[in-house]
Amino acid sequence: MKNKKILSIIMVLAIVFSNLFVSCSDTSKAQEEKIKVGQQAKNEEEAKVDAEEERKSKNEKEVEQQNSSDNTSTELSSESKVKLVVKDLMSGDGKTKLNGQYAIGYYYSDLSDDDLVKIFNEQIKNKKLNYASLVDGRDKNKGYVFSTSGIFDFGTVDKTGGITKSEKTGEVTENSVIYY
Repeated sequence: MKNKKILSIIMVLAIVFSNLFVSCSDTSKAQEEKIKVGQQAKNEEEAKVDAEEERKSKNEKEVEQQNSSDNTSTELSSESKVKLVVKDLMSGDGKTKLNGQYAIGYYYSDLSDDDLVKIFNEQIKNKKLNYASLVDGRDKNKGYVFSTSGIFDFGTVDKTGGITKSEKTGEVTENSVIYY
């Protein structure tokens, strides 16, 4: 009888220790999972930072390349805030050359109506372009898209400088801008 009591006590203790071990094991697994999730979030944040740095580097290279490509750029005065580069129109996949050309340039400070008139008259008017884009170098998704007739849209632009969402429309006359 005494042996049965001792054996029962040992069994109860074994069950208690077993449950404690399982409980600790579950806690360890939960902690490991938290660490994994934290590490994954950290990796995603690092990837975002790397992508942002790569985007900035690419933008700087575009500007550098634009500034060095004198053979395709239009002539402009030293006072101009934008240097337009003429490029061939390409299909959406970027592999097939289409008939026509467009011009694209980047500005890094706000453009006044006088700036728009000057840029249009000196660099866009009377050129054989399908369109011309002035892209905000601080926010590559915003910009002006001009026709060679003087009508333009300001709004969201795509990577080729094409307008995707117009916020305002205007027209450059000889020496002023009219908004519609």
